[in-house]
Amino acid sequence: MLCDMLIRPALDGYPVAYFGPNYSLLLEAWRSLNHTLSPIMKRTNANEHRMELITGGMLDFWTLDNPDAGRSRKYKRVIIDEAGLVKRLMEAWHAAIRPTLADLSGDAWLAGTPKGRNGFWELWELGGRDPSWAHWQMPTDANPFIPRDEIAAMRASMPALVVAQEVDAEFTEGELTLFSIADIDRAGLPYELPTAGPWITTVDVGRRRDATVINTFSLASKPYRRANFFRLERVPYPRIQAEIETVSRRYPGQLVVESSGVGDPVVENLNVVATPFLTTAKSKMNALQSLQLLFERGDIRATFDARERAALIAAQWSDDHTADEIMSLAFFAASFAGQSQGVFL
Repeated sequence: MLCDMLIRPALDGYPVAYFGPNYSLLLEAWRSLNHTLSPIMKRTNANEHRMELITGGMLDFWTLDNPDAGRSRKYKRVIIDEAGLVKRLMEAWHAAIRPTLADLSGDAWLAGTPKGRNGFWELWELGGRDPSWAHWQMPTDANPFIPRDEIAAMRASMPALVVAQEVDAEFTEGELTLFSIADIDRAGLPYELPTAGPWITTVDVGRRRDATVINTFSLASKPYRRANFFRLERVPYPRIQAEIETVSRRYPGQLVVESSGVGDPVVENLNVVATPFLTTAKSKMNALQSLQLLFERGDIRATFDARERAALIAAQWSDDHTADEIMSLAFFAASFAGQSQGVFL
């Protein structure tokens, strides 16, 4: 089916591209299409994995072990096969693949097996939120070519989470997941902005390529409601300091600022009183556990933008780098959860 979808615009004279997670899948698609299109083939280049048709159409084949694959080309259609296996899919999509569709107003099709909350999941979820996207789930039962007794045997012998993923085509929440989608959606329900404190403002200071995220919550009552949210992208430290001071004066109360690394000079140069938060492996885990508990108990309310929601949904304990949006929230959770020993300076 994927090959058929790739062929159609190529027959009309357009350039198209197949993207696979590895060379084995690329080679399989290459051989299949090379055989199918041989009657109308004008030229092939096995080294570059390119086919040129007598219709004027062209097919390129790329592996996504390099997220820059396809950069600077133009395509009418791209197919991303086994997208759930692509480790840096979002980087490849935003930086390389999506721009290739602009010149010809092209489209993209992604297919694969759910593999947790990865880049494939992020793009799949857009089908339920963005009118320019659509998504479909096709469980194994929908395939008429697989014997029913084989499907029944898999259901009987495989763990429930594996069945949900491999047979029912469901994106599952594994044991490493930080927050459940239900808890995130509950936290994001509409609410009245708080007008009274006590206030607490927490800041995750971004490094050169990261964002600085500022959150302000009211502790007047549960659930704790967010009064202010601010994200600063790649701005100089004097600007960061000025924004922190502005928010702190608008919402007088406790101010907690990450002090690890680049946060140290920010804290030192502030003209308002701030409590430094030293991020260590232990303090980070404690802070994230506190935030997880807030979500589980329904004790937090905030209007999450698309980027923040995606970060919350994708967050796992095994992440080497936890999103700035989450860490700022975690500093808030830790600040009044009895986690201060060994955390605040």
